[in-house]
Amino acid sequence: MSNMTINCEFLAGTEINQAIKEAKNKAIIFDVAYMCFSFNGVNLSIGKNCDIDKACDEYKNSFKKGVKFICHS
Repeated sequence: MSNMTINCEFLAGTEINQAIKEAKNKAIIFDVAYMCFSFNGVNLSIGKNCDIDKACDEYKNSFKKGVKFICHS
């Protein structure tokens, strides 16, 4: 298992589900522990086994809860 993370950015207009899906796919392709990015002030770390729907729901609820970091391996 890799201990490496890669920081990335997404273009304006990208939807959160697209960003999480692409981050998961890149984690698989690059064989890294996490792809890390900030999305509207919330920092996300997305791993190879991420449940995309669960991560999207957690992101959407993060604003109500004041969460600033989401990690899904």
